[in-house]
Amino acid sequence: MVTFYSQFVPGRFAPLQCDSTSERLSMMDAKTILSRRSFVTTSGAVAAVFVLPGCTDENAPSSPNPVNAEWESRAAELEATGEGIYTADDEMDLPGKGPTHVPLVTVAGKKVTVTTTHVMSVEADHFIQYHYVRDQADVIIAMQEYILGTDLDATMTFVIPEGTTRFTVYQYCNLHWTWKAEEQRVPA
Repeated sequence: MVTFYSQFVPGRFAPLQCDSTSERLSMMDAKTILSRRSFVTTSGAVAAVFVLPGCTDENAPSSPNPVNAEWESRAAELEATGEGIYTADDEMDLPGKGPTHVPLVTVAGKKVTVTTTHVMSVEADHFIQYHYVRDQADVIIAMQEYILGTDLDATMTFVIPEGTTRFTVYQYCNLHWTWKAEEQRVPA
C-alpha cells in the first residue's frame, strides 16, 4: 500500500491510500495534484518533499543552508514569468538583452559582489527588482530587493555560507524577467 498526499490544507495533507498503480492514477486528477510551483505559489511555503522507496537520487547535492520559505516562494513567483530563465547563451525571446541583464559576479575569498549593469529608471518604470543566489542544492542563500527611486544601482554583497560548494546568481528585471549568471565554484 502506498500513501499519496494531496489536497493541501494549511497545516495538514489529506492522505490518499491506494493498492495498485491504476487505482492511484484514477484517484489523481487536476484538482488533487498540485505542481511544486503551484504549491509554493499558493501556499506561500516551500513544498515538502516526500521520498518514496526507489525514488531517491543519492548523487543529488545537499545543502547545509537553512531554507528561507519567504525567499523560496518569491523566487518561484519570479521564475514563473517570461519564457523561463534567461541566460547569456539563451536569450530566448529577448535577443540582445543579455549584456545588461546577466548578473556580473566577483568573488574575493568568501565575499561575493553581484551587480547588474542595467538602468534603474523611475521615468520608464524599468529596473532590476531582485538579485538572489542559489547554492548547489538550489537553496536560496541570499536575496536582495531593490526599490525603484531609492536604489540607484543593482549591487548586492554577501558572504558565502559554510558548506556551500557552488552557487548561481539570478536577477529579476521588472520588464525582462529572470536571468542567471554562470554557476560559480566556491574557492577552497
